[in-house]
Amino acid sequence: RNGLLYLSVRRLKKLANQLVISEPLIGQLSQNPTLTGLFSLLRQALSHEKQIKQSRRKWTEVLQDFTVTTTDTYKGRVHPIPWEALIAGTREARTEHQALIIVHPTPTKGALRPFQSQISRLRTEIAHLKTLARGSAKIGLTGAAVLDNEQLKTATTGIGSATALSLIAVLIILVLGLRRIGLVLSVVLTLLLSLIWSTAA
Repeated sequence: RNGLLYLSVRRLKKLANQLVISEPLIGQLSQNPTLTGLFSLLRQALSHEKQIKQSRRKWTEVLQDFTVTTTDTYKGRVHPIPWEALIAGTREARTEHQALIIVHPTPTKGALRPFQSQISRLRTEIAHLKTLARGSAKIGLTGAAVLDNEQLKTATTGIGSATALSLIAVLIILVLGLRRIGLVLSVVLTLLLSLIWSTAA
């Protein structure tokens, strides 16, 4: 279900091209997902001698998979057909284990960034894992909570920078316009108090 998240761009493009090629076969099989439909599809594919000659090795592997599965099933053993490898058109062995852990954090009520503390705590726990220290594992965080937190972080940082620049610009204008420190300070103090009051409200 989530296997595409772990693929590199190169492998993802390769899989997409293979799915485009396999789409007619997959569509036909989905209309009749039975042994009759499967063997009918194989009979149609094998009847095209020109295509068989061009991809003899691939079809040999496909038929070997069906033979092994049929033989093991007859003997009472479980040996599923590797549909993933057949559709993807690859026999690459997986050397790594990949997993997706779904976490539902509880937001902090009233906080500007309601998931910040939970994400920070989770990253702290991840940093203490021994497998990461040895370099034998990689862990990444994603999802709605993480993305929302990053967006809020960017927004608050931008607001802070814009507010600071606005105050500096206002201060320069007041100094040039009023030319008296007392008046400038009183106006700036009034602006700050009104800003604090409106923010608190």
